[in-house]
Amino acid sequence: MEDTRTLITSFREKTLDILNCLNNEDFDKLNELLQEREAMIKIFKENPNIYTKKKIAEELKHTDIMELNDKVKELIVKNMKDIKEKLENINKDKFVKKKYYNGFSGNSMFFNKKVY
Repeated sequence: MEDTRTLITSFREKTLDILNCLNNEDFDKLNELLQEREAMIKIFKENPNIYTKKKIAEELKHTDIMELNDKVKELIVKNMKDIKEKLENINKDKFVKKKYYNGFSGNSMFFNKKVY
């Protein structure tokens, strides 16, 4: 078993790696890094005798993990909004293409000029 400081340090490193992936929009590695970080949290939860809350809190006070974690959350929300906007734009484009570019069959929903 590793000591608390070592696990907290590796947790911080994984958090920094996640930040780098989010900043570089390298989403392929992101899932793997999140799973590794979750595994570290699981180690803390499974061994409460070795890793007490007091020791963990003491080590967290000496690091900037909470600020880094807040940055991760902000970037995830920002990236999700950006991706959602892109998907909405793609859906709008598909809708317009379906209605305007259907081979001039006369079934168009929109007309540019009034037909007499």
